[in-house]
Amino acid sequence: MLRVALRLGADLDAIFAQVNNQLVEDLPEEHFITAFFGVLDTVTHRVDYHAAGQGPLLHFQAATGFCRWLSPTTFPLGFMKFPEIDPPHQIELAPGDILGLITDGVFERENPAGKMFGTAGVEQVLRTRHEGSMSDLLARLLQAVHVFADGHPQEDDITIVLLARSGETAGRTTVQRYFPRSLDALDGIFRFVGDFIAARSLDAELHMPVCFIVEELFTNFIKYNATSPHDISLSLGHTPEQLTVRITDFAVDSFDVTHAPAVDIDKPLADRQPGGLGLHLVQQMATTLQYDYTERRSTITFTKALEAG
Repeated sequence: MLRVALRLGADLDAIFAQVNNQLVEDLPEEHFITAFFGVLDTVTHRVDYHAAGQGPLLHFQAATGFCRWLSPTTFPLGFMKFPEIDPPHQIELAPGDILGLITDGVFERENPAGKMFGTAGVEQVLRTRHEGSMSDLLARLLQAVHVFADGHPQEDDITIVLLARSGETAGRTTVQRYFPRSLDALDGIFRFVGDFIAARSLDAELHMPVCFIVEELFTNFIKYNATSPHDISLSLGHTPEQLTVRITDFAVDSFDVTHAPAVDIDKPLADRQPGGLGLHLVQQMATTLQYDYTERRSTITFTKALEAG
């Protein structure tokens, strides 16, 4: 209905009213739909919107670091016909501001103690990660929810749309997936890397070295943290200058690959200690290699430089 109305040239208010009225007629009793209808003006950086039972809406204000939480503007669609339509609400996006549309599956995600992630959990991620790309912020937010839940089952859907007024991260994309703590996951990981490279028309020769590095790091996570109940996160990021790969393990002891003992490859085989050659190759093949350990969360990030053009 939304697409048809747009093709017919209807404005935001007419679309909102007519879609609601049609749903009142079509939906069974006691069924309704929450929805956000917004129009972004990319010249004035203003969003005009109606939020039918959808909220809270996030407006992160970069100048002050303040998270403004906005309530729905009216009741859900399909509940009853609107007697009249109030003017759309407006959000002015200043440089660096973020508009976040986030469903209850994030706010109401519980940990084993029954505590909800809430708006406070979202704000904590934003305070430290808002200056990067929205795809990176999305990956960090999903990761934070995953860590907070600590294995507690997800009971509602999670949908997140993030929009920022920023020109500093043009051309950057990031995707993230979780993989089981098993060597059987490697085939899926290799396909994930290959699909990412192919979809962005990157050099196909990146696939072999990136998969080698990921396999070495992934298998070491399994080897040294075999008892962790969590899946392992793999994030792939791309800018025109580099490919960035981030692997994160949860509820584990520290394992800093950047401090792995050096391997003297010139020694005769009989004089060498077993092990360490794989991490040595990782250090040689990666353009950069970094390690971070916070709150029993172990993250290895490596990059591969991309040739211009």
